[in-house]
Amino acid sequence: MKQKITSIAFIAITVLASCKKDLTQQDNLQTNSIEPKNEVSTLGTGGGINSPTRTVLSEQISETSPYGPSLPAGYKIKIKIWADYTDGQVNTVSVPVDNDYVLIGGGAMITNSSNNFNGVNALLYASYPVNDGTFKTYVAKSKDHEEVHSHRLWAYAIGMKVYRYFPHPGPNWENGYQYYDADSIKQFLSIVSNTSSTMNHPQIGTGSFAYNLFPLSSGAKLTWGSGSGMLLVSNYFPYAGGIYPIQDGGAIASGKDHIVPTSGNIESSCLLINTTAFYNKIGFHLDVKYNEYGENTNGRHSFSITQSVQSGYLLTGVGARSLYNEYSTPGRLLFAMAPTNGTTAIAASKDHLQSDLSGGLIINTVGIKALD
Repeated sequence: MKQKITSIAFIAITVLASCKKDLTQQDNLQTNSIEPKNEVSTLGTGGGINSPTRTVLSEQISETSPYGPSLPAGYKIKIKIWADYTDGQVNTVSVPVDNDYVLIGGGAMITNSSNNFNGVNALLYASYPVNDGTFKTYVAKSKDHEEVHSHRLWAYAIGMKVYRYFPHPGPNWENGYQYYDADSIKQFLSIVSNTSSTMNHPQIGTGSFAYNLFPLSSGAKLTWGSGSGMLLVSNYFPYAGGIYPIQDGGAIASGKDHIVPTSGNIESSCLLINTTAFYNKIGFHLDVKYNEYGENTNGRHSFSITQSVQSGYLLTGVGARSLYNEYSTPGRLLFAMAPTNGTTAIAASKDHLQSDLSGGLIINTVGIKALD
């Protein structure tokens, strides 16, 4: 695991206007393990539980202590990650969890048709959980900008299933355990959101929340009227030493226009779990922890970084924050913030058509663990 950091010193780099470097060049990108296993070669349909390209990226378990001598764990949670994709110039992908899971997070990532970052020249403008009370679906949106560029958009949905030790076969029984149906678990989940006013560079936080509500993931969605569109700059939790995000502001999201002036707003959302109510009704604890890592651009037009959750925890959410000198440079935008497996996530940013080597990139991860 990379070393956690609480702050990063970013140095703005001035670039001569005559710089001729190809802005589509991919500098030092980390592209390992970004392709979901068992990928279907069919053109991505980008949505639905029966999509032929929907596939499982990861499936892992966290469990409590044994139920008794020579017995298995008393309780366990299974975290499963699904992925789906579509190809085009302006893309939307909706990926659901299975019916017996609840959605707890997700992510978005742009690749080429070979499922790596080489030559990618499109950007994200939304990545968020659907707030319809079902806790089932995660949505990602991407677009080219001021130049035609076909690309592949991946969306990821992270789901959770909760089990208790129950050796007698019966309803909802799997290999010595009985699982709680999704309706029994979603009562502990909530999504809070907040929308900014209309401007060229919108930013807003979800607001603070009660001490027993732990954020599992965040979301961001840009909306605009006329113009060329807007692009994501950040969707993240401020870091608080690996224990809990600062309550002031909650999850923060920001975006911007680029090259062509455009006005719009951004919605920031946060998916929360009430750990106190969960313990009181289900009978075991869920522990949630947060990590952060960042790097300077170091002269790279496009680059990515990865971050793992703390040891023994399973991934529920990923956030990213692209930093640049917003008062004197064109800007850097996000094109990936997504899980790569059940414990690690990737974030990627780039400049676009106009050179900007200032600033850097921060990635957040959120992890969960079952405890007695």
